[in-house]
Amino acid sequence: AAFEKNAAKLHRAAFGALDVPNDVRAKVDAAKSALMQTPQATPALYEKVLGLQKRLTALRREFTGDEVYGRFNENGPPSLMGYLDAVTQGFWSSTADPTGTAKKSYEIAADQFTTMYTSLRHIVESDVPALQKELDLLGAPWTPGRLPDWKKE
Repeated sequence: AAFEKNAAKLHRAAFGALDVPNDVRAKVDAAKSALMQTPQATPALYEKVLGLQKRLTALRREFTGDEVYGRFNENGPPSLMGYLDAVTQGFWSSTADPTGTAKKSYEIAADQFTTMYTSLRHIVESDVPALQKELDLLGAPWTPGRLPDWKKE
């Protein structure tokens, strides 16, 4: 029962975070477009945005697997969701104790998600707000999810 409870918590957290890279990617893509329209934008800031895009793509691939392998009908590296499927499918349809494979899959998934969560949290709470603040300072066009800095003069 304890294993099932821990696995269910991990499953809930991972599925809750699954769409975050795509949601944040939309904000970063909008920031990239805004930078293209901002004369004061620097190449360093543009490189920062490209770096964020790459990190978000890598996180999405860690969650669901690398779609490029699938296009060539090849097996890619195991994804977090693949490990979670191995864990949850076994015990949600059985009353037996979890197998060694399920326990090992849980450990791998929990370790992988911990690393991914830390990275994703840093992007969401630090990197994107810093980027949005820089956009405001440059007077960049408005982007979704960003409240422009305004004061009556």
